[in-house]
Amino acid sequence: MKKQDEEFYREIYILYDKDVKAFLRHYFPGIGEEDARDIAQEVWEQFGLDIAAAQKRTDRENRSWLLTVARNKAIDWIRSNARRYRRETELDVYEPLLSSKVYLPDDILEKMIAEDILRELSKEEKIFFRDEFCGPKSDKLQDNAKTCKKYRLRRKLERKMDEADFYPGSEW
Repeated sequence: MKKQDEEFYREIYILYDKDVKAFLRHYFPGIGEEDARDIAQEVWEQFGLDIAAAQKRTDRENRSWLLTVARNKAIDWIRSNARRYRRETELDVYEPLLSSKVYLPDDILEKMIAEDILRELSKEEKIFFRDEFCGPKSDKLQDNAKTCKKYRLRRKLERKMDEADFYPGSEW
């Protein structure tokens, strides 16, 4: 980084570092203090990489840019944590079953495998599955479209069940 770039960076940092951290605390209260500092550090790192373009912007535009990057980084952090939390929670639920030597009845194993298969379906497929197989029949779709969707869903379920070496005794 050139000397003038360093001075510009330092000037903007002194002006807006508190704003970036305050923005993260105010709009993302679920993010801890240390994580907010880490996110702010990533924002400033990104600013350093984009210093040439930043010098062409006004101070107000730079502030706007910094807060936008902070928002995007915070959202990425939340999404990443949500996925990690969901995986850890799923493992915690199955941990007692997997670590113990207790015999699990077939119906419990089938239910666990079926839940895993259903978890991989899209929202549309879950709604269709619920309406078609679990609840009262819906007349929203024409018969031809309903048959086609039912066929695609059945094929997808059969593939997932074959991959998991699971297939209940009942025919589809």
